[in-house]
Amino acid sequence: MQYPVKQRAFGLAILVLSGLQFMVVLDGTVVIFALPRLQQDMGLSSSGSAWTVTAYGLTFAGLMLLGGRLGDAFGRKRMLIYGVGLFTAASLACGLATGEAMLLISRAFQGAGAAIAAPTAFALVATTFAPGPARNQAIAIVGSMAGIGSVGGLIVGGALTEVGWRWIFLINVPIGALIVLGAVYKLTDTEHHRTPLDIKGAILGTLACATIVFGATEGPAMGWTSPLILGSLIGGFVLLV
Repeated sequence: MQYPVKQRAFGLAILVLSGLQFMVVLDGTVVIFALPRLQQDMGLSSSGSAWTVTAYGLTFAGLMLLGGRLGDAFGRKRMLIYGVGLFTAASLACGLATGEAMLLISRAFQGAGAAIAAPTAFALVATTFAPGPARNQAIAIVGSMAGIGSVGGLIVGGALTEVGWRWIFLINVPIGALIVLGAVYKLTDTEHHRTPLDIKGAILGTLACATIVFGATEGPAMGWTSPLILGSLIGGFVLLV
């Protein structure tokens, strides 16, 4: 394998990859402190508030395997840029949301963008940094962003909510633009080969999780014997199979 790689872990490339990881993990928790303000300003229902968090997590987790496969098939640098672009556009839509439906749909697209960008970022660590200390340090830095982002989301979310809840989403727009610029100029694309994509499996798996979570979330309010709740839970398990 040819290595147009870096011999040191520190530099703009690691800032791009670790910054991306921090941003997508942070967005999973950043809305928690903003939920009361969201309910007040947008009239979100209790279930709508829960889905503001869940919609992101479901698409992020459910489509991550497909996102990594897209990088293998079409180029990791290219798919990272596309993923960050989708994430950034969805963040802008969240910040400009005028209703519950627009907010939840935008959050789902945020998760989809993160599912494409995050696994390709980890793969790019292996091809950007030389084996040995440089790669080990880079993996440690990018990996640590998961923990830092989870905790940082609570702190950043609380601080930005004091200014205005829309800023917890709009702050991603300039950050995402900088990550895209850094990726364009400092990351090198990898060799890729067109391989079969299990799109059906990714969609079915994500829908299965969504319907099960819907049943579990709405069950206490609608009643566990409700046909809709029972249908969601049973249908989710069928989709998983």
